Amino acid sequence: MSQVASRLQADVRGWRIDAGESRQAPFPAGPLVRVVIGPAAGEPVGVLEVTMPVGSAMPEHDHGDSAVLLMPLAGTLRLVETGSESAVVELQPGSLATIPVGRRVHLENAGETEARTLAVLTPPDFAEQLEAWPAVATVGLEAETLAAALEREHREIDEAIEAFLASATTAAGSSR
Repeated sequence: MSQVASRLQADVRGWRIDAGESRQAPFPAGPLVRVVIGPAAGEPVGVLEVTMPVGSAMPEHDHGDSAVLLMPLAGTLRLVETGSESAVVELQPGSLATIPVGRRVHLENAGETEARTLAVLTPPDFAEQLEAWPAVATVGLEAETLAAALEREHREIDEAIEAFLASATTAAGSSR
């Protein structure tokens, strides 16, 4: 019995979800993906943290030879099996979804807040494709999503317009 316990202790590894590098999908309104456990780790599974900003989606795709388990952490996701109108699954924290090998799916943020999910892949091969996505520069914080960038720029434009109108009103009042 002690031999089994020793082996388990030697093989058990811990992982930090936030330790991987964030990658941006190379298509508009795509998710951010962090490869937590990739094929190079030598594990029989891969783990991805997928962040879906409001309005973002993963277009139709398959996972090659990998079967997938999705475990939502935040927000609401909609998983659609391509070609099957009845295969639509709404996912929220506390629910799970499995995607068999060879199935084509579409994943989208179906809510009004950012959605996050862990994707467990076995074998981990599909994670290798995502490791090729462009790295996202972060400075101690999560990368700014497209929705957040647009919202920030909208506020900056509104403030500039308000400042312009205020200065125009002041200038008109002083010229009288």
